[in-house]
Formats: sequence, C-alpha cells, structure tokens
Amino acid sequence: MSEAVATKTKLYRQSQQDISLEDALNQVKDLMPGAIALLYSPQACSFGRLESDGRVTICRNGKQGWQEQTLDLSPMFEARVFDEQAELRWLSIPGSKGKAVLISETELGKKFADDTGELSYLKAAEQTYLLWGEPLNKVKQAAPANWSILSAARIGTMPVPIAPGSNNQTVVELRSREYLGEIEPYGNVAVQEERLMNLTWQT
Repeated sequence: MSEAVATKTKLYRQSQQDISLEDALNQVKDLMPGAIALLYSPQACSFGRLESDGRVTICRNGKQGWQEQTLDLSPMFEARVFDEQAELRWLSIPGSKGKAVLISETELGKKFADDTGELSYLKAAEQTYLLWGEPLNKVKQAAPANWSILSAARIGTMPVPIAPGSNNQTVVELRSREYLGEIEPYGNVAVQEERLMNLTWQT
C-alpha cells in the first residue's frame, strides 16, 4: 500500500431502503455513465459496465466469439458500481428489495431518500488489488472495444471492462481509496471506509 496522502476531509453518504438494483442504477445512471460494476450472483462474480440508459452490459463468449450483452439483474444479490467520483453499493435483503448506499468525496445532489451523514477522516490512502489472470493473445481474445479477457488456470477466463494494454502490460489492478480516521475514545487511527475507484494496467 502506498503512503497515505492528505486529501479532502469529508465523505458524503446517502442511502435508500427497499429499492431494487435496477431502480438504484437508474438513480445514478446520469451521474456515473460508463462506471465499472462488480456483481455477485449465486453462480458467479463478474465485471460489467453501467450504460447511460441504466443497463449493465457484460462480455460473454458464445458461438460468434466474445460479445457484449445486457445482464439480467434478477439473480444478483450484491453489486458495487464505481468510478473516480463515487461508488454505489447495493445489497439484497430478505423481506426487502434491497438497500442502496452512495458514497463520494463531493456532494452529488439528492439521489436517494436518506442522508446518512458525513464521515470525517484524517487522511486517504491509495490501495490496489491485483486481478488474477493475464490477457489472452489479442488474436484469440477478439474482445469488443474497451474489454480485455484475462485468463488463469484456476479461474478460466474473466472479461474485464478495460481496453487492452500494451504488450508489456499483463496485470490489471483494482484501485481503491481507504479513509483513515480516529477511533474513539483512545485516538487510535483505523480504516473507517473504503471506496472502489477504477481498473488500470499495472505500470
């Protein structure tokens, strides 16, 4: 993890109970077009992209090769949709459609019903997670624009919404930002929140 860097001192949060994933995405589609979606269903964990009309597109391999498709959101039980300015989290809750939470370092206007307050923090620290797999040969890959196909023996192939890198770029990073604050009553500092931000090729 890189050294903590000084940044803004507030994180804004708003939420809504009993809201479907589809409705939550429609609330932020104008705010986060092109955002990356990390989606969980009982069958798989996959990456997608939020389109400007609220759909989520994914990349799948079929008879005609790798193609973009609209994702059926009904099996999803959790989603994290993020870009540089904000992250939308949605979680399915028994007896409810689900709960959505939107977090950002800037005020985004009223997107959800409940204002859950501001989180004051001392510093923000940049963090990265490495994705498994290396890109397939570009001839074999033949992926749609702005998609790359990662492959690893243990997981098979995994499409990710990032344009192919150069020949010497073989590792994709998931970047996040951790927010460090004091824990009462002793003044110890700990991670109070984390926000996913984007996918990049490791340099």
